[in-house]
Amino acid sequence: MVEVWLIRHGVTAWNVDRRWQGHSDIPLNKEGRQQAANVAAHMLRRQLCSDLSRARGTAESVGKMLSLPVELDARFREEHYGLLEGHTTDEIKNCPILAAVHQARSEGPLAPNDPGESRQEGLDRAALALQFIAETFHHAKRIA
Repeated sequence: MVEVWLIRHGVTAWNVDRRWQGHSDIPLNKEGRQQAANVAAHMLRRQLCSDLSRARGTAESVGKMLSLPVELDARFREEHYGLLEGHTTDEIKNCPILAAVHQARSEGPLAPNDPGESRQEGLDRAALALQFIAETFHHAKRIA
Protein backbone atom coordinates (compact mmCIF):
# COMPACT_ATOMS: atom_id res chain seq x y z
CA MET A 1 0.00 0.00 0.00
CA VAL A 2 1.29 3.46 -0.87
CA GLU A 3 1.85 5.89 1.98
CA VAL A 4 0.90 9.44 0.95
CA TRP A 5 2.11 12.41 2.97
CA LEU A 6 0.34 15.71 2.46
CA ILE A 7 2.92 18.32 3.39
CA ARG A 8 1.85 21.92 3.59
CA HIS A 9 4.29 24.50 2.29
CA GLY A 10 6.52 26.31 4.78
CA VAL A 11 5.68 29.71 6.27
CA THR A 12 5.50 32.85 4.11
CA ALA A 13 5.33 36.54 5.03
CA TRP A 14 1.62 36.46 4.18
CA ASN A 15 1.08 33.57 6.62
CA VAL A 16 2.66 35.69 9.33
CA ASP A 17 0.41 38.63 8.37
CA ARG A 18 -2.61 36.29 8.22
CA ARG A 19 -3.22 37.25 4.57
CA TRP A 20 -5.16 34.90 2.33
CA GLN A 21 -2.77 33.50 -0.27
CA GLY A 22 -4.72 31.07 -2.42
CA HIS A 23 -3.16 31.11 -5.90
CA SER A 24 -1.06 34.24 -5.20
CA ASP A 25 2.56 33.18 -5.62
CA ILE A 26 4.21 34.18 -2.33
CA PRO A 27 7.71 32.75 -1.61
CA LEU A 28 8.84 31.12 1.61
CA ASN A 29 10.40 33.24 4.32
CA LYS A 30 13.43 32.16 6.38
CA GLU A 31 11.32 30.11 8.81
CA GLY A 32 9.54 28.42 5.90
CA ARG A 33 12.85 27.39 4.34
CA GLN A 34 13.94 25.88 7.68
CA GLN A 35 10.65 23.99 7.97
CA ALA A 36 11.25 22.53 4.51
CA ALA A 37 14.71 21.38 5.54
CA ASN A 38 13.21 19.63 8.59
CA VAL A 39 10.91 17.53 6.37
CA ALA A 40 13.91 15.92 4.68
CA ALA A 41 14.66 13.94 7.81
CA HIS A 42 11.66 11.72 7.05
CA MET A 43 13.27 10.11 3.98
CA LEU A 44 10.74 10.59 1.21
CA ARG A 45 10.88 8.59 -2.04
CA ARG A 46 9.01 10.85 -4.46
CA GLN A 47 7.66 14.41 -4.41
CA LEU A 48 4.68 15.97 -6.16
CA CYS A 49 3.81 19.56 -5.40
CA SER A 50 1.96 22.67 -6.45
CA ASP A 51 3.65 24.87 -9.00
CA LEU A 52 3.47 27.92 -6.69
CA SER A 53 6.84 29.11 -5.41
CA ARG A 54 6.15 28.51 -1.70
CA ALA A 55 5.29 24.84 -2.32
CA ARG A 56 8.04 24.42 -4.91
CA GLY A 57 10.56 26.04 -2.53
CA THR A 58 9.58 23.66 0.25
CA ALA A 59 9.85 20.61 -2.03
CA GLU A 60 13.13 21.75 -3.61
CA SER A 61 14.73 22.14 -0.17
CA VAL A 62 13.73 18.60 0.70
CA GLY A 63 14.73 17.34 -2.75
CA LYS A 64 18.25 18.77 -2.49
CA MET A 65 18.88 16.93 0.76
CA LEU A 66 17.52 13.63 -0.55
CA SER A 67 18.47 13.91 -4.24
CA LEU A 68 14.80 13.74 -5.21
CA PRO A 69 13.33 15.56 -8.20
CA VAL A 70 10.23 17.70 -7.72
CA GLU A 71 7.22 17.04 -9.94
CA LEU A 72 5.08 20.18 -10.30
CA ASP A 73 1.31 19.95 -10.76
CA ALA A 74 -1.16 22.86 -10.55
CA ARG A 75 -3.87 20.49 -9.26
CA PHE A 76 -2.11 20.60 -5.88
CA ARG A 77 -2.55 24.36 -5.45
CA GLU A 78 -4.48 25.83 -2.54
CA GLU A 79 -8.00 27.04 -3.16
CA HIS A 80 -8.17 30.03 -5.49
CA TYR A 81 -9.59 32.76 -3.23
CA GLY A 82 -10.04 35.21 -6.08
CA LEU A 83 -10.94 38.69 -4.83
CA LEU A 84 -10.01 37.72 -1.25
CA GLU A 85 -6.35 36.99 -1.99
CA GLY A 86 -3.94 39.42 -0.39
CA HIS A 87 -6.42 40.57 2.25
CA THR A 88 -6.21 39.76 5.95
CA THR A 89 -9.04 38.02 7.78
CA ASP A 90 -9.78 41.29 9.61
CA GLU A 91 -9.97 43.21 6.32
CA ILE A 92 -12.43 40.65 4.98
CA LYS A 93 -14.58 40.80 8.12
CA ASN A 94 -14.61 44.61 8.22
CA CYS A 95 -15.33 45.31 4.55
CA PRO A 96 -18.95 44.59 3.58
CA ILE A 97 -18.03 43.85 -0.04
CA LEU A 98 -15.26 41.40 0.91
CA ALA A 99 -17.46 39.82 3.59
CA ALA A 100 -20.14 39.22 0.95
CA VAL A 101 -17.55 37.69 -1.41
CA HIS A 102 -16.39 35.41 1.42
CA GLN A 103 -19.93 34.29 2.18
CA ALA A 104 -20.68 33.66 -1.50
CA ARG A 105 -17.62 31.46 -2.00
CA SER A 106 -18.56 29.44 1.09
CA GLU A 107 -22.16 28.90 0.03
CA GLY A 108 -22.03 28.28 -3.68
CA PRO A 109 -21.55 30.05 -7.00
CA LEU A 110 -19.21 33.01 -7.02
CA ALA A 111 -20.02 36.47 -8.30
CA PRO A 112 -19.42 36.65 -12.07
CA ASN A 113 -16.47 39.04 -11.63
CA ASP A 114 -14.67 36.88 -9.03
CA PRO A 115 -11.80 34.96 -10.67
CA GLY A 116 -11.58 32.49 -7.77
CA GLU A 117 -13.14 29.07 -7.25
CA SER A 118 -15.92 28.07 -4.88
CA ARG A 119 -15.09 25.91 -1.89
CA GLN A 120 -16.72 22.94 -3.65
CA GLU A 121 -14.65 23.52 -6.80
CA GLY A 122 -11.49 23.51 -4.67
CA LEU A 123 -12.53 20.30 -2.92
CA ASP A 124 -13.38 18.65 -6.24
CA ARG A 125 -9.96 19.61 -7.68
CA ALA A 126 -8.20 18.23 -4.58
CA ALA A 127 -10.17 14.97 -4.82
CA LEU A 128 -9.11 14.55 -8.45
CA ALA A 129 -5.48 15.16 -7.48
CA LEU A 130 -5.66 12.51 -4.75
CA GLN A 131 -7.34 10.08 -7.16
CA PHE A 132 -4.48 10.71 -9.61
CA ILE A 133 -1.98 9.82 -6.87
CA ALA A 134 -3.83 6.64 -5.95
CA GLU A 135 -4.07 5.47 -9.56
CA THR A 136 -0.61 6.51 -10.73
CA PHE A 137 1.55 5.67 -7.74
CA HIS A 138 -0.14 2.59 -6.28
CA HIS A 139 3.19 0.73 -6.55
CA ALA A 140 5.20 3.33 -4.61
CA LYS A 141 6.00 2.99 -0.94
CA ARG A 142 5.90 6.66 0.05
CA ILE A 143 5.29 9.89 -1.81
CA ALA A 144 4.78 13.44 -0.59
